Amino acid sequence: SVLYRGGDTHNRRVDEVNLKRLRKVLFLTDTHSPYHSKEAYNLIEKVVREVLFDEVVVGGDFPDFYSISAHSKNPSRAGKFEEEVVVTNALLRRVESWGFAKKHYVMGNHEDRLDRYIQDRAPEMNGIVSCDGLLQLTKHKWVITPYKDHTMIGRLYVTHDVGKAGPSAVKDALNSYQDNIIINHLHRISYMVEGNAKGVPHVAACFGWLGDVRQVDYMFRVKANRDWALGFGVGYVRDNGFVYLQPVPIVEGSCCVEGKLFTV
Repeated sequence: SVLYRGGDTHNRRVDEVNLKRLRKVLFLTDTHSPYHSKEAYNLIEKVVREVLFDEVVVGGDFPDFYSISAHSKNPSRAGKFEEEVVVTNALLRRVESWGFAKKHYVMGNHEDRLDRYIQDRAPEMNGIVSCDGLLQLTKHKWVITPYKDHTMIGRLYVTHDVGKAGPSAVKDALNSYQDNIIINHLHRISYMVEGNAKGVPHVAACFGWLGDVRQVDYMFRVKANRDWALGFGVGYVRDNGFVYLQPVPIVEGSCCVEGKLFTV
C-alpha cells in the first residue's frame, strides 16, 4: 500500500493496484479542416506533450470537403478542393507526430461527401479516388471505420452519427445502441449516464467540435455560438474494457486535463 496524508486529522491508504496506469485515449471531434480552429489544435498539442496518450480516435468530419458539397457554396470558397486536401493532410500528419501507438479514423458525413460526389458526378473515378487515398490513411496505419458503421474501444462503441442531430441526438444514440456510445457530428458537448432495468449504467457522450466558428457561412452565427462548443475528449480504458470518459471543453483558450491547466 501507499500512504497518503489527508489533511491534519487523518490518513488514508490506497492500494497500489488502484494506482495502475489505465490506457489513455484522445478523442478528436469534428475538425472541418481547413476551417479548423488553429488555437484549439495548438492547445491540444500542449496537452499531448505532457499527458501520454496511447491511442487517438478521429471521430469523422476531419476534412470539410466544402468544395465538393452538394449544398450551395460561397463562390470565393468553391473550386479549392486541392487546397482543402493539402491543408488537411498537413494537419493529419501533425496529429500523427504526437506519437500514438494506435490510430482510429471513423469516417463522417463530410468524408462521405467525396463518395457521393463520385457516385453522382464522376462515377468514372470510382476506385481511383478515395478519402483513404487522398488522406493517406492506410499508408500511415490508421484503422478505418466506414461512415454509418462503428468501431470499438474496449466496451465502448464509437460512431460519427446515427442519422440525427440536435440536443436529443446523444440520447437517441444511447437508445439505438443500448450500450456505451460516443457520437460526433453534433458540435455539442453532451454527457449522460442512464441505467437499464437490471441497474446496469451506460454512458453516452459527444465532445463538441474543433472548427473555427468565425469561418462558418452556412448557419446563423448566433445559433452556432449558442449550440456549438469547442472541445475534445479523454478516455481511460480498464483491463476489463470499461472506458471512463471525460469531456474537455476549451474555454477562453484553455482547458484542464488530469488536474493541469493548459492555455494557448
